[in-house]
Amino acid sequence: MASLLITLGANVNAQLMRTKRTPLMISLFHNNLHISALLLDKGADTSLKDCNGLTCMHYAIDSGNLETVRFVVEHGIDINVADNKGWTGLLRAVVMENNDEIVKYLLQNGADINVKDTNGFDYYKHCEISGSTTNLQDVESSCYRQIPVATEKNPTQIGSFHLQNANHGFSKTGDLGPVSVGQRKRKSENVKAEYS
Repeated sequence: MASLLITLGANVNAQLMRTKRTPLMISLFHNNLHISALLLDKGADTSLKDCNGLTCMHYAIDSGNLETVRFVVEHGIDINVADNKGWTGLLRAVVMENNDEIVKYLLQNGADINVKDTNGFDYYKHCEISGSTTNLQDVESSCYRQIPVATEKNPTQIGSFHLQNANHGFSKTGDLGPVSVGQRKRKSENVKAEYS
């Protein structure tokens, strides 16, 4: 039925009134790659956002299906686009506790691990909160990272950094260039959404 409607010229970019979801978002969430491909062939706009700022990339992540995520990446959909919370597909995959294969695939295909959400949480912090050490190990074989340190009075001063492994069992300090101060807040909201 959907194929017939699309073929007959239905608006492939029509958004639901309340949620602003598009046919492409819905078909990706339900892993219907045939309809998704047809929608893209007919000009579906992959940059449209729903009422929460979610794009096709986020809906593919929410599907929990690696093939659907591959499909959107292969069709050039922005892998680092953020929703209203500042979550990219990578952050969403970690928070939603999707399988490690999706996270690994996103990392291998250019997902930015340095993006911070609206609470100032980056990939590493989301891995820490979700308890995902596997995802941390996928980023760097040594499992070390830089943590900037600055003062409130001078947030861009030359400061120091700590190198810390995923198990927080080792740390070092050293010189660091310009940095900025960020504030972190604890997340307590449920991120799972219901889709029609």
